[in-house]
Amino acid sequence: MTMKQELVAEKKLLEDVYLKSKNRDGGTSDSGVFKDVSTDLINTHKINLSYKTMLAYYNSVVLEKEEYKSIKKSSLDALSLYLDCRDYNEYKEKNGFFRNQSANNDISVKIGNGIDAIADSVNSIIIKITHAPTFKFSEIVNKNNAMGAGFIGLFLTAGSFAHFNGYFQKKDHMYWNGEEYRLTVAADLNPKHDVIPLDSVRFKYFRKITRPDTLDIDNGMENVWYSKYQNKVEFFTMDGVNPDNQKELKPVSERIILKYASEK
Repeated sequence: MTMKQELVAEKKLLEDVYLKSKNRDGGTSDSGVFKDVSTDLINTHKINLSYKTMLAYYNSVVLEKEEYKSIKKSSLDALSLYLDCRDYNEYKEKNGFFRNQSANNDISVKIGNGIDAIADSVNSIIIKITHAPTFKFSEIVNKNNAMGAGFIGLFLTAGSFAHFNGYFQKKDHMYWNGEEYRLTVAADLNPKHDVIPLDSVRFKYFRKITRPDTLDIDNGMENVWYSKYQNKVEFFTMDGVNPDNQKELKPVSERIILKYASEK
């Protein structure tokens, strides 16, 4: 990737992290948004990334209030982990930043739930649709400038509307994704989402602990709850029920931590 592409990727990463935290917690300040990210990284992944560091990156790369600050690879990986990616490389791959360029510098754009990348020039865009022929905007534009430009405008408008349509509805419901609650709308039609009214406390604080091997007596006691179902033990950050099987959670004991957390 070029330096310009890398900056675009870093900016999008920070924006995505900001929006995820903002959607969870509502109208907090920028510092409050990144404090919540920092707390989540510590509680869920045992990663200590200062909110001040993230805020400085955001002000520099996204808001451009300060001189550009180079982001450490470990910080990029941590922020990507917050977005459910293994590391920064996986985040870039999921968001279309690894794109093959042909000899004539045509730029491929992946079409998924919207347009995943923006090319520098309309004439260089190639749209590749799975199980369909490859179309070049340059050919359309060259044959009929007016029609080609109209087609491009219609395509981009439709793609943008499809991608952002969900943001126009009030997200006052939530669903469990297996690790945490996610915001959604009451009219969410995804059959995999068990949609329930928003509980702001559970939405913000209830998480499944995905790295139980990081638990010990010091950080687990009085801070962690567990469920045991069909010989499977799972740990959570808050009291309640296991959303996956509706089993009531219990506070961990020293025996539970030593026996089951160390086995993970």
